Amino acid sequence: MPGQKWRHAASTAALLGLTLAIPLWSYAVVRELRSDYSYIYLSAQIGRWSSLALFLVSCFAEGRSRRYLFLASAGLLLFYGISIGELP
Repeated sequence: MPGQKWRHAASTAALLGLTLAIPLWSYAVVRELRSDYSYIYLSAQIGRWSSLALFLVSCFAEGRSRRYLFLASAGLLLFYGISIGELP
């Protein structure tokens, strides 16, 4: 089925993107906890745009993994878009 091939490719791409986004998120959290992080840093901008792209790709993932990829990418998007500067 041709529909399943592109959904499988979207799932694989989203999983790869999530795997690459986790170290950047870890770096951002450590800097944020040290109160040394801002929205204007390049890593924050990369995090925002890549998490938005990951969110969009996750919307087209396979049904089995779509929920989890969607949840993880939404969490990254909310972290980079809203909560920078909010952690204690």
